[in-house]
Amino acid sequence: MPPIPANIVRFTLTWKPNTDDWPGELAVNTFHMKFTPSTPPGPGWDTSLQEGADMVAAALVSKWGTGMSGIHGAGYQIAEVGAFALDTNGKATNEAVHTFTSGTLVGSGTGGIMPPEVALAIGWFGYQPGAFTSRRGTKRGRMYLPYISSVAASAAGKVQSSFITDASTGWKAWHDVIHAATTASGEWDFGILSETANAFTTASWLVIDNHFDSQRRRQHQSPAVQTVTALG
Repeated sequence: MPPIPANIVRFTLTWKPNTDDWPGELAVNTFHMKFTPSTPPGPGWDTSLQEGADMVAAALVSKWGTGMSGIHGAGYQIAEVGAFALDTNGKATNEAVHTFTSGTLVGSGTGGIMPPEVALAIGWFGYQPGAFTSRRGTKRGRMYLPYISSVAASAAGKVQSSFITDASTGWKAWHDVIHAATTASGEWDFGILSETANAFTTASWLVIDNHFDSQRRRQHQSPAVQTVTALG
């Protein structure tokens, strides 16, 4: 596998229930940003990563009310933002964490949630969807939003258009705050990392379709309660 570009930071959003319904359940979203120090070599990764994590967290807080909170069930929340500096082999070398006070980024959706396996997928594209570009698979990425409100589904089992509008509005607003944002030690650019192509592509389009998807970044999944029935 070829090396990845330098100064790539992997961010994580860790979600968890604020209820007893799913004890120990966590879901994680991942995205990448490219960091350009303002005065090379800069103050060092520990300082820059903390600035980045705090910047992403502040943007979430400021935009949470612009359509984002109602997508997720009440009692489910983003608990922390993680920031990890990657070396050119894609391995984390330093990390920083911003932890939210419980209840800061809590969902406000009604009707309970769908099963934790159900997600609303956000596609980040480095090219206009439907247009030709070489190696398209290396220029797009996805985030699987968890703990979706049960009223997000239409009678046909698809995502209601109002929820797509809310998600598109809220996550675009969040992106617009953090992309090309500057902190004390440098500039941050939001995009798609491809380890196979050794490339980082700036995201320029956001796509949400009307089909639900599967949450692929669950951790500490709660064990199922089994009902066993003898036959015969």
